[in-house]
Amino acid sequence: MSSRKHRGATYRPWAFTEHGALMAANILRSARAREMSVFIIRAFLRMREELAANGAILKRLAEIDRTLLVHDSALRDL
Repeated sequence: MSSRKHRGATYRPWAFTEHGALMAANILRSARAREMSVFIIRAFLRMREELAANGAILKRLAEIDRTLLVHDSALRDL
């Protein structure tokens, strides 16, 4: 269901979260639904890990870039 506060009752949700997939599997109660629920939750977890790793790499690259700019200006002064 969509949120009436944000989009109204007539609109469908844009995407499922892993929690939504788990709730759907609990309602369907089939072996296939459980398997897909576990698969989806694992996919979400891996996606979060990859995004966190990319964020750390981008932060480190920004630090290196700042350091290089400082070194470049110091070399120009020499």
